[in-house]
Amino acid sequence: MKRAFIVNTNKSYNPTNEKEMLQEMKVAAYQSPWKYYISDIQAGDIVFLHSNTNGIIARGLATGEAKVKVTNGRESYHYMQLDEFEKVEQPVPAKDVTYLARQVTDLYFRMRWYQAIMHVPHVVGEHIWEHITNHCMKKEGLMYYI
Repeated sequence: MKRAFIVNTNKSYNPTNEKEMLQEMKVAAYQSPWKYYISDIQAGDIVFLHSNTNGIIARGLATGEAKVKVTNGRESYHYMQLDEFEKVEQPVPAKDVTYLARQVTDLYFRMRWYQAIMHVPHVVGEHIWEHITNHCMKKEGLMYYI
């Protein structure tokens, strides 16, 4: 079964990281130990990019091919390109993501927002994906919200 991940864009540490992920349609992790988890993401896994102050700002499906960026002879960060990459027109704030997760789990389901990479149950990832498709993307010139 495919899995789902919510990955922090690292904007607080370096604002260019988020811009780079969006422009290059990729998921990346820059700090240890999180950068080593990129290679755990498999082809077809759902990946959401989460920006601290905005919420989920993009989504895509993992290619499964993890790469390492080397700068000045040193390992800089780990990344993976995303297929079906889309920027989310109306970002989904963390509190709404938690609400969506609890709709398909239970009221005690906790999101670990302090982690740079959060693995969530596939059913949660599918539900968030569907919500974004139906409510957070432009449809024939209209915008839908929660």
